[in-house]
Amino acid sequence: MTLNTRSIVLIVAALVIASIAALLARSWLTSEQPKTEVAETAPKIETQVLVAAANLPAGRIVQKGDLAWQRWPLKEVPADYILRVTGSETNDILGAVVRSGIHSGEPIGRTRIVKKGDRGFLSAVLTPGMRAVAVKMTAVSGVGGFVFPGDRVDVMLAQKITNDDGGNKINYGSQTLLTNVRVIATDQRADDQQTTPAVAKTVTLEVTPKQAESVALAQEMGDIVLSLRSVGDPDVVADGGDLAPAVPQKGESYTRDSDISRLVASGGRGGDAVVVVRGGAGKNVKAESGR
Repeated sequence: MTLNTRSIVLIVAALVIASIAALLARSWLTSEQPKTEVAETAPKIETQVLVAAANLPAGRIVQKGDLAWQRWPLKEVPADYILRVTGSETNDILGAVVRSGIHSGEPIGRTRIVKKGDRGFLSAVLTPGMRAVAVKMTAVSGVGGFVFPGDRVDVMLAQKITNDDGGNKINYGSQTLLTNVRVIATDQRADDQQTTPAVAKTVTLEVTPKQAESVALAQEMGDIVLSLRSVGDPDVVADGGDLAPAVPQKGESYTRDSDISRLVASGGRGGDAVVVVRGGAGKNVKAESGR
């Protein structure tokens, strides 16, 4: 074999080996590339959705402890569910009202709640079977602006009574119409997180249908005054508590003007009967006094 022939054979052999090596390398790269792409671009198979951490009855105002995140198959997430993206999605739900009851662990759908400012928010706040009635307020009758949504109050009626006996005598009196009434709004605010006192022109109360009639009529008979109840009152049930919300009760207490003023009780004379003793004989004398 001549030198030229040997050189040609070696060159051809080198090319063949190089081609085989290239094919093997290409084949290996091809087999590994899909694994890398799958690892980098494979879609998530699950996510987290917002669920109820406990049973949330209709009318419940959503609080922080009512919410939790739960893993959920991504392909089975309806558009109504609230997905976790930044983790701050719960802030948009706090203060919303549950429109229809949600069981513990059940996803919270946007159609199951009503957020502040949404149409129908006030009706969602109302306990089923109850009614909302608004009463006019002043700084005095509204406890100086310290009545907030979620508070419980007693409703009193202060009125002036004119006798029909031909005289022009006027009597005054007050009575408690209802006790343990829930305030659901002040003016146009139903935010129970509001803490800044403000004198409201109207306060909206939650009462039964019959009590709504009584309150409406009472406003025509005199002035409505609210008396704020303590949160420690055993009759007060906090919104969202384990017990059913307290239902307003008919008041039985009343006060006459004669119970307050001795002058009114004595017909304006202000005097008392005394006994004057002279020589062993007693005689009743009406002693007039300016007291």
